[in-house]
Amino acid sequence: MRKSLLAVGFLTVLLLTSVCQAQFLGQLSTAQSPGPGNSVVGGYFGIYEDAFAFFGQYRYGFANYLDGAIKAGVISLDAPRGNNSAGLLIGGDLKYQLLDATLGDPFDLAVGGMTEFAAVEDFTIFSLGGSVIGSYPFEMRNGRHISPYSRFNMRMQRVGDGVTDTDLEIELDLGTQIELSRDWSLIGEFLIEDNLGFIFGFNYKF
Repeated sequence: MRKSLLAVGFLTVLLLTSVCQAQFLGQLSTAQSPGPGNSVVGGYFGIYEDAFAFFGQYRYGFANYLDGAIKAGVISLDAPRGNNSAGLLIGGDLKYQLLDATLGDPFDLAVGGMTEFAAVEDFTIFSLGGSVIGSYPFEMRNGRHISPYSRFNMRMQRVGDGVTDTDLEIELDLGTQIELSRDWSLIGEFLIEDNLGFIFGFNYKF
């Protein structure tokens, strides 16, 4: 009962929290850990109001419920001065799974930390914060799974363009992962802030 109440509380926070400003890499994984020694690689294309990006991810399972990822790519950003320039995008996350739907919990739930850095000429964005991720694997007729997921992210974000500004930002991500085979899956994710974004691509598990 206590686990169920905790799960409902976290899910309520995920669904009801209002959101605001700019992160590009998203979550791009469910709350479920890939398992010890297992890896996930992925490639993605992100579309945002003032930018677009190509990037990849490598995720590794350190233990039964602990995994981490590094993400890197390129971004084309409309900088505040009005010029459209390409730059570097890099980040990572570490998460620990608290609830496991395969063991009878109401859904999968994980908590973790994240960091992200974007650099376009002399314009930079650095983020550091924490996340709560919830998901559930629905089994389809063919035995594959479709897994809706949500991430609530709260972070400190530092924006530099001659003058440095640091703010507390809140974001809600809503996504779905669809298994195509035992190893391959498609994934799509909406990033909901003041500036909306959408990321889609694939994940390969091995």
